[in-house]
Amino acid sequence: IRHTHTLVPWFRQGKIQPRLVHYADGPYIFTQGSKIVDFTSGAMVVNLGHNNQYIKKAFRENIDTGIAYVPSNFATYDREKLSDRLIDISKLTNGKVLYGNAGADCNEMATFLATEYHRINGNENKVRTLSFAQSFHGGSTIRASLLSGDARRKSKTLYYSLPLEPIMPNPSIKDDGKESLEQIEKLLTEDVSSIVVEGSSGSAGCILYPDNYLFRLKKMCEERNILLICDEVMSGFGRTGELFAHFKQNIEPDIITCAKAITCGYSQLGAVILNNKVSESYNDNPVMCGLTYSGHPLGCRIANKCLDLYLAN
Repeated sequence: IRHTHTLVPWFRQGKIQPRLVHYADGPYIFTQGSKIVDFTSGAMVVNLGHNNQYIKKAFRENIDTGIAYVPSNFATYDREKLSDRLIDISKLTNGKVLYGNAGADCNEMATFLATEYHRINGNENKVRTLSFAQSFHGGSTIRASLLSGDARRKSKTLYYSLPLEPIMPNPSIKDDGKESLEQIEKLLTEDVSSIVVEGSSGSAGCILYPDNYLFRLKKMCEERNILLICDEVMSGFGRTGELFAHFKQNIEPDIITCAKAITCGYSQLGAVILNNKVSESYNDNPVMCGLTYSGHPLGCRIANKCLDLYLAN
């Protein structure tokens, strides 16, 4: 097999020679002559391991329904079951779920829906979204890239400019996050629609939150009618010992995004979970974003299998 016709993200292509993976099982992936421990679960994806027999049942069950795909204005049992369960585990009572393919597009939709929420409710001036100076929220969409506060956003800024600003100073354990919160408070002007935080800091630095840091940040947002979006794409589904990392901070975000380990990589799926305050704005207003494979039957069935295992263990 030649590798010369595939562009590999984030690498110069000239000398790259990817190892060919031909089998995986549990925490191991196998290439020609090598058995490799998958310490990072791929890109923080395969939380429940490769070749999981329980999850694999979802493929046969889905095939046996005969359903290849239905557009999102039709419902499927597994999609509605998954939505109910995500609302329950997120504790966003009476909220709703919008599905995407992965983390980046879900973060894009979340920030758009937050800004739309303010417009619908008469606050057209609230158009800015803030995030941490060291953060990562995706690299495959323009909006997610500009929202991210690491070097991977720079090439996109050559061509695009949107009110997505990774300018919030990250907290320090040394002062219990005090200086960070003081500086952020000055940034929360009347035109800020939402702020986006990772449930637990990931590839942009693994910067720990001081105790109750996000709780204090959420209170600042509530006082200013700013929505708090929690990106649990990397940190969700058990990676911090909780289903969602923000549980450790005693907060209820207005919007939660998740992907990756929601299906453990067995299929593509992402979700935007909105609380009731935000989601009810769309009772009389259309949701002006979406995609072909939103809530795909296979992805939702696999996600339900994964949730079975998370909740049982």
